[in-house]
Amino acid sequence: AAHDLKAPVRHVLLYGELLEEALAKGDVAGARRHAKSVRDSALVLPGMIDGMLEYSRSAYTRITLTDVSLGELVQTAAAQLASDLKSSGGSVRVLADARLRCDSTLLTTVFQNLIANAITSRRRDRQLEIRINCARDGEDWRITVEDNGVGFDPDLAAVAFNPLARGIHVAGDGEGAGIGLATCRNIIQSHGGRIFVDPSYRQGARIVFTLPAVAKPAG
Repeated sequence: AAHDLKAPVRHVLLYGELLEEALAKGDVAGARRHAKSVRDSALVLPGMIDGMLEYSRSAYTRITLTDVSLGELVQTAAAQLASDLKSSGGSVRVLADARLRCDSTLLTTVFQNLIANAITSRRRDRQLEIRINCARDGEDWRITVEDNGVGFDPDLAAVAFNPLARGIHVAGDGEGAGIGLATCRNIIQSHGGRIFVDPSYRQGARIVFTLPAVAKPAG
């Protein structure tokens, strides 16, 4: 993470030197080109820093458990991304609802991150569809979030939840700091669940996570 955070700074320094050289030579076109590169590199940093702050907070936030429906959580998360969903022509469907025992604010953050990832990694040749399902699996709820986008590189799926990892091949751009999934992992683990990429899914991306359906005994 520290290495990746330093990358934009290195770019600023490099293009700053090139900008000085271009100005010394009177190369206006080159100076403008290098100045744009400096600006583009600098613009990456605030998003990366904000993402790292969110990731750090998610590891230490005290959770407050309440009973809430899966559908309500997804609806709230989708509403926060309404403009992005509309511009991308995306839709979000809950295939099966359930009452979950969770921190509603933190779980909304999980769904917001997963939906945002699906929007970012959508295919441009089809309408984005995000499907969220839930089923009982012993003492846990098993929740799946799948889309019809470009999906994960199978070789990177195992490290997709590391901070600043980029396990998704984004068609056409490199949006996202790669911190959202790491934040999701912190939140799910704080609830006593686990989260992972389904590497067998080939029609897009499928994220699976579990939440306890039965209260765990103290200690």
